[in-house]
Amino acid sequence: YYLWVDASCALTRGNEVNLWLETLGDADIALFKHPERNSISEEYEFIKQKLADGNKYLVSRYQHEWLDAQYDYIAREMIGFPASNLYASTAFIYKPSNRIEAAFGEVWIQKTRFHLHDQLALAYALQVFNINVRVISGNYQTSGYMEFVRNKK
Repeated sequence: YYLWVDASCALTRGNEVNLWLETLGDADIALFKHPERNSISEEYEFIKQKLADGNKYLVSRYQHEWLDAQYDYIAREMIGFPASNLYASTAFIYKPSNRIEAAFGEVWIQKTRFHLHDQLALAYALQVFNINVRVISGNYQTSGYMEFVRNKK
């Protein structure tokens, strides 16, 4: 098994891994739902609006990336688009397999080809590669599993 926790967070409870392993069960990956948006389309529209509004954080990271091209690519290629699930990529646990490796490879390709923001690519890859997903209960931001440590002094 592999566990990913973004560098912006630190685990806080000490039993997260056991809880997440229980959630994973026989699935390929367990992760949190996105806390605010439900689909690729909602995330795309959110980013577009925030960029248009001049949101400093998003503009500094994504202003000159190819968000529209990525969205068009996903719309052409994905069955069930745009009603796909959106996940938080902040923390997850998975079992290594060829399908998981292919899905993560697709995420990497999209991040290098289109856009560093990974939620769109992750939702796409998990569906296209038929990854069996289990959702970790709760909101990763308020569950008590993690504490945000980015910019903390």
